[in-house]
Amino acid sequence: MYYLRFACLLILLQAFATSRAQQRMVPGQANYILNARTNSVLFRDTLYSGSRQFRELFLRTNDPLLIKWYRKHQLLKILGEFSVVTGSLAISTGIGLATGTGSTRNSGWIVAGSGLAMVINGGILLYSGQKALAGTLLLFNNKYVHASLDIGMSDNGVGLALNF
Repeated sequence: MYYLRFACLLILLQAFATSRAQQRMVPGQANYILNARTNSVLFRDTLYSGSRQFRELFLRTNDPLLIKWYRKHQLLKILGEFSVVTGSLAISTGIGLATGTGSTRNSGWIVAGSGLAMVINGGILLYSGQKALAGTLLLFNNKYVHASLDIGMSDNGVGLALNF
């Protein structure tokens, strides 16, 4: 009885320790949003949700290293999602075979175990893809996000523009 209470207390403490009510946004930089939607980037005043929206942000720089990191993120994300779906199907099939009768029980557990390994591998690939996107944003912020002061001249006078 005491072990159950202790386990519930540990689960609650872990939930409070890992949750974040607010996330710090650095003004003028591209920020990776954790919980809005998978792969969301806030840059200046625009929220780019998903790869199709923020792909142009990275590709218009023509920086080969930035494009390489972005494509690495895309590859890891696709491979991770494929591995998770395939592993889930293998687990379902394996459990179906393992609960049957006859000689398919052992092969069913082997298929289910292989599916579990694929799901774990897919999770690792998805996490690596998120790390690659965070690295892409770090590189983008270090190279391309800088404050600048521009001076404009016309027939009517001179003007200043501060971009940050």
